[in-house]
Amino acid sequence: MGNLVWIWLFFYYGVIIAVSLVFTNEDKELSSSSYGDDIVADDDDLGEDVAETSSSSYDFDFVAIFITASAEIFGLIAVLGTIDSIGRIPSQITAYRIGGFSTFVLGVFCVLWIEQNNNGGISTSHRAYLIALAFLARMATMASSCTTWVSTSEMLATDIRSTGHGAANAMARLGGFIAPYIITERNSMGTIGVLVLLVSLVTAECASRLPETAGKPMGDTGAGVVTQDSTKQADDFMTMKNVTIDTESKTSYHKLL
Repeated sequence: MGNLVWIWLFFYYGVIIAVSLVFTNEDKELSSSSYGDDIVADDDDLGEDVAETSSSSYDFDFVAIFITASAEIFGLIAVLGTIDSIGRIPSQITAYRIGGFSTFVLGVFCVLWIEQNNNGGISTSHRAYLIALAFLARMATMASSCTTWVSTSEMLATDIRSTGHGAANAMARLGGFIAPYIITERNSMGTIGVLVLLVSLVTAECASRLPETAGKPMGDTGAGVVTQDSTKQADDFMTMKNVTIDTESKTSYHKLL
């Protein structure tokens, strides 16, 4: 379970960072600065007295980022409608795969439409497609996140639930710490899309190996844990045994009289 949440939070933050990079334009500008007090008049001395420095300015598409961020609300609504109807594990697998493929297609379109354009511009129709893909990716990521944490709590026994949940949370923070060092603007969106897709497929495979907890008591994963039905049978047996003992005690008492 720790491996799942470690990879999952890397996937979650990776998608968020990737979507933000899609709607961010970076403009680099070169500027010259003099190291001496004298004004440089000869071009031959330019390399000694003047150094070129580069500065970057960023332009964010806040409208697109806001629209894609609101997708997490719809992801939560989707979870409420599927987590009990189709189960915890199928919900996770489906959401992870949708999020991974959406981010992959998003990265491919960015390479075709943005990175091949030196000016970094994009048409209105292409922008709408990118927003739709980013919206789907973040919605699926949020859905998988919510389902994973529900499943994490339900599959652990009561005596280790707090410890296990805390350990899983610690491993998840580790994945979130590593994600910004890999999903960066230094990598192309095509590379990021492939990486996120691979991580999503690995996460879905890990989730498929977990026990299903839908419709089962807390901590009952079918691995030697006493169920409610077995507990009820044991209580009924003890009740019948007590009645028999009481009946025998009364009979013996009347015989003594």
